[in-house]
Amino acid sequence: MLDQEYILPLPKIQERIVNHYYLYHFHLVIWDGKYLKCIHQKKLYTCHTCNQENYCTHRKNKYRCLICSRNKKCLHNVNYLQCKKCEYPVYCEHEKLIKNCKLCNLKYFCIHKKYKYRCTQCCPTNLHDYFTLIKEKEHKKLENQKKEIENKIKQENEFINSVLT
Repeated sequence: MLDQEYILPLPKIQERIVNHYYLYHFHLVIWDGKYLKCIHQKKLYTCHTCNQENYCTHRKNKYRCLICSRNKKCLHNVNYLQCKKCEYPVYCEHEKLIKNCKLCNLKYFCIHKKYKYRCTQCCPTNLHDYFTLIKEKEHKKLENQKKEIENKIKQENEFINSVLT
């Protein structure tokens, strides 16, 4: 495994040698030219073996594991995802993120189970069409102003010509 005689503390990026072992926060790491990797050749903070304290028994980040989080109790001795007294639970009773749950957030979703503002069947004029319509109106307004200015210039020229003759 180690063919180096001694292990140096981690130097600056420019001074590192590819496939060389270094000591970083009391961990043995390898520099692959782009990332620091553990002795298992995985990115330093994503290795399940080296960072067991960050992962649950299901090999997921323990703060994001739905199976583990079901058993956690809050201060009110209720599952912390379903507690009404605690602030801002992350997951609803349908095991989805609250903001993405179509059953909890009925007011944001249409009958086609899409966000209301994205559904082309409920609201045929989507935002792109709306903005192009506004641009067309502004363009017409500018064209009308241009025509008015040209007419005024034409009238002034006619007046000047009539005075000169």
